[in-house]
Amino acid sequence: MFIATCHLFIFCQVYSVDKQVPDSACTATAFLGGVKTNARTIGVTAAVESGNCSSSLPPDRKVISAVEEAYNKGMTDAEIGGNFCYYF
Repeated sequence: MFIATCHLFIFCQVYSVDKQVPDSACTATAFLGGVKTNARTIGVTAAVESGNCSSSLPPDRKVISAVEEAYNKGMTDAEIGGNFCYYF
């Protein structure tokens, strides 16, 4: 019922660095981590190419997601899940 009466609509477009049509991994990294990355990679910066696992090892190439940041700040799984469902 809420959806039928909701007058707020948010449209978000997310692209990958190296492809015009992104996949779910790179779009999740961009949406939850705020960093665009290459297609077929998740949780790393665009400095990491797909299939090159050793290039993801330097700590500065890891992307911290909003969920991981909340967990690091002491939120419980239930709080994180509830907030995620509320805002998204």
